[in-house]
Amino acid sequence: WPSSEAPTDEKFMEKWSEILSIRSIVLNAVESFRSEGRHSLDAEIVLYPLDKRTETLLGSLRDCIEELLIVSSVEMMPLGADIPDEAVKDETVAVMVRPATGERCSRCWKRRDSTGVEYQELCDRCFSIVKDRYPEVLSTDG
Repeated sequence: WPSSEAPTDEKFMEKWSEILSIRSIVLNAVESFRSEGRHSLDAEIVLYPLDKRTETLLGSLRDCIEELLIVSSVEMMPLGADIPDEAVKDETVAVMVRPATGERCSRCWKRRDSTGVEYQELCDRCFSIVKDRYPEVLSTDG
C-alpha cells in the first residue's frame, strides 16, 4: 500500500490554513444573509484586511476568490479603509455581505451586470466560454 506520509510544503500549508480561516469567517457572515432566504450566489462580499499580510494574501487570490467563497463578487478594500460597525470581524479580516447587483447568469448562477448583454441569459464570462467551446449552442441555424 502507498504510504500516507506524503511530504508537505510548510509554507503552502500555512497559506491554505490562513485562506481557510478567512473563508470560515466569510461563510459565517454569509449565513445570516442566507437565513433571509437568499443564496450565497446572491451575495457580494466586501473584505477589509486588518494587516498587511492578509491584504497581500487576499490580493494573491484575486482571480479565484469568488469561487473559493461561493459568491457572485468580492470587493477588496485597501488596508486602513473604514470598516462599518455591522461588519463581521476577527483578528485578520472584517467582512460585509450585501446583495450582488445584476441579473443571474443561467450557466454559472452568479449575478453580473453583464448578464444578457452579449447573449440572452449568460454573463460575459460564460458567453466567452460557450462561444469558444460550444459555438453550436449559440447558432441560430436550427
